[in-house]
Amino acid sequence: METIKKSIEYGYQECMGKDNFLYLSHLITNNELDEAIRLGEILSEKNPSNEMIYINLMEAYRKSKKEKYNSEVIKYARLALLNGHNTGYAATRLCISLNREKRYHAIINVCDAVLNIRYHFSTKTDKAEFYKRKQRAISCLNNAVDNENDIIINTDEFIRMCNLIDARMKEHYERLLEPVNKRTYIDEHERQKDLRHWQDIIKRDKEFIIYMESKSINETFKY
Repeated sequence: METIKKSIEYGYQECMGKDNFLYLSHLITNNELDEAIRLGEILSEKNPSNEMIYINLMEAYRKSKKEKYNSEVIKYARLALLNGHNTGYAATRLCISLNREKRYHAIINVCDAVLNIRYHFSTKTDKAEFYKRKQRAISCLNNAVDNENDIIINTDEFIRMCNLIDARMKEHYERLLEPVNKRTYIDEHERQKDLRHWQDIIKRDKEFIIYMESKSINETFKY
């Protein structure tokens, strides 16, 4: 672990490639939160588009349970979201931290983004969670410390975020089919069988996205 730690600190990628964030996870698991924050900040400067570094920084600040760090949780949850972290976890944590500050307009903005029909989660996250969060935020607007100008994700950021997620999804599907396309088959029947297998997986995945879109609300951004 010491070798990995030094590699992160000096910006080298040889030890774990883009997965250096795994060492940050290790530090967080061991409750070495200050060290995780220190190294995470260094790593984020060298890898500004790596959403997993941001999600680990978010977790390190969150688990420190210091009220002054709530703004840092918001900062890194937002950056994780903007850089393609679409499991729903970053969005959930972002809403929870904004709620602590009574920034209800900001919560509505985040919920509108993930509820939008263009936004896809990578897992079986029920978008209904964010509809409920939005409704709770609306009911609390009289006590909000912010206003409608408290924008967490603007239109350009939203479009860029969705395009990034779509591009990664396309790459994922291409990687699934790559072994079939590269393999030399003696029997064409076997190739077709393998191809159908992976195409069925992709089809089910796309059907799930369509199902989740049925729970979406296309009411927010105009593009």
